[in-house]
Amino acid sequence: MNTLPKIVLKELRRLEPVKTAAFFAGLTLLPELLSNNYRLELLIHSALVEGRNKSKQISKPTAKKIFSAISGTSSAMQEDPAEDVMVSLVKYNKSCFLLLEGLNESNGFHTQRFLTIVERLDTEVYSSVKKSIEAILLISNEIIKKAGLSRYQEGGSFPVQELEYELISDIERINSFVKFDEKELQKIGVDISDIQPFIYWQIQPRSA
Repeated sequence: MNTLPKIVLKELRRLEPVKTAAFFAGLTLLPELLSNNYRLELLIHSALVEGRNKSKQISKPTAKKIFSAISGTSSAMQEDPAEDVMVSLVKYNKSCFLLLEGLNESNGFHTQRFLTIVERLDTEVYSSVKKSIEAILLISNEIIKKAGLSRYQEGGSFPVQELEYELISDIERINSFVKFDEKELQKIGVDISDIQPFIYWQIQPRSA
């Protein structure tokens, strides 16, 4: 986390951690930023670690400032041109699910191999594991639909160095991609108990 510029850490500490992380997670669903996935994932984790405010949400100028401050750093040097499509498709339990390819090529392929192994496990012994995996796949599928993405969709071929205001003009919409209430989860067939292994339990933000 300390590899980030001091100005980035300073700005993140002024913000509420979960909502800030949700914003950067929402940015991973914008095709234009596919090749900036490393930067965005770094900011998601850093927001959760560094955020110290109980309520302050990120603004467009702050988002632009944080994003641009990483350009030219060692973190930005980890960003390569996109090596695969943005959205992949996997099959599990006789259903198809959409998921983001993420940082590396063929992530969908490798995920499929693990899912095939899990399917073959003894259901009586690994029932909770299977339910949790299906639940997170259902959420992944719904997130991608919320963002208006489609199977095998491509994204931006090269990293960008600055966030254009037009791209982040509607912060609430970007946040909504990854935001669910209990009713929404129930609607897509997800029981909260099945996603317990993936839940981030927020602790009291540290004081500055």
